[in-house]
Amino acid sequence: MTPQKDSAMRIAYFDCFSGASGDMILGSLLDAGAKLGDLRQVLKKLPLDGYTLSTRNVIRGGFSGKKFNVRVTPQNNARSRGLEDILRLLAKSGLSQHVKDRATSIFNRLAEAEARAHGKPKNEVHFHEVGAVDSIVDIVGAAIALDLLKIDIVHCSPIALGNGFIQCQHGRLPVPAPGTAHLLKGIPVRATDVDGELTTPTGVAVLTSLATTFGSMPAMTIESVGVGAGLANRPSLPNLLRVFIGSTPSVFQEDHVAVVETNIDDMSPELLGIVVNNLLRLGALDAYFTPIYMKKNRPAVKLTVLVSPEKLPQIQRAVFHETSTFGMRVSLVCRSKLEHKSTNVKTHYGSVRIKIGKLDGKTVTRSPEYDDCLKLAKTTGVPLRTIYEAANVAAQKLS
Repeated sequence: MTPQKDSAMRIAYFDCFSGASGDMILGSLLDAGAKLGDLRQVLKKLPLDGYTLSTRNVIRGGFSGKKFNVRVTPQNNARSRGLEDILRLLAKSGLSQHVKDRATSIFNRLAEAEARAHGKPKNEVHFHEVGAVDSIVDIVGAAIALDLLKIDIVHCSPIALGNGFIQCQHGRLPVPAPGTAHLLKGIPVRATDVDGELTTPTGVAVLTSLATTFGSMPAMTIESVGVGAGLANRPSLPNLLRVFIGSTPSVFQEDHVAVVETNIDDMSPELLGIVVNNLLRLGALDAYFTPIYMKKNRPAVKLTVLVSPEKLPQIQRAVFHETSTFGMRVSLVCRSKLEHKSTNVKTHYGSVRIKIGKLDGKTVTRSPEYDDCLKLAKTTGVPLRTIYEAANVAAQKLS
């Protein structure tokens, strides 16, 4: 195997040709090189008991895959938990902050989807199937396994969906189930003729929370391939999930963002002024106006919004509500970013966050956080420019 450079990005690409579930994700990651013994040891840091883990090799549609199993005592698996219950478990655990952050993002996203499906506030949603011990282990275990494999970035193919109906806690529901359908908003999917649920709420919550792109496999050097198996043995389509583990020598972090554009020539500037603030408040990565000239040489503005794919529907609705536009252009683009982090520096006027960008492991840019400088300017009465310059001087001393 070719030695990897220190700057190489570790990549996991999930090929969901037959959907995904929590046990399939963990099975694929264990088959790709994560060790079951290491997973057991790290999971012990979570204050949750009454379960055992095992794996076995199975055949699905003529192909081999690793089936991950969580065996739970009946009394432990019967309890349903709310989001706050699960977040408390994570907070009390001895898990690394990176694993906690990944698991928290998954459970938060799952709670938001279930809240929309059931018409309840997020904190009032009680997970049934997903709040059970085996599903908690699947979700936290996936975050741990990615950490064990030292994965920096996750990519995913379009997700395959089944048809028909399933039986669950709330009765007979169509496929995909209501919560799963909300989780899939803004995510590329692929229809199949398989009767049944190919992608479970747990599986789609993990993938849509952690993956930065959904599409073709990115450029990478493949190091290992893992195959996770689901419970059903369907003759028409192998019930398997593949994960490709590899690396790229790129020194840039990359993801995909949606770009929304629309031209506006019939709104007052007073009304337009609040649009950008509202879009940023809803989760847009950036939003801005560009002066343009339209037909008949009319002065106008072009509104441009950058947004993560999963938040695209919400931003589109907001643009229609907030502006007079009748339509918009949407495209998916690749975004290259410096490795970045944030730290605090002390000035004579107070503490200011500094954004640090690195290339090849070396700092190439330092930028004071504008909001911190503005807050200090308001509270001290010192000109904003003076505080900004003081923060810049302090930032130059950082490595």
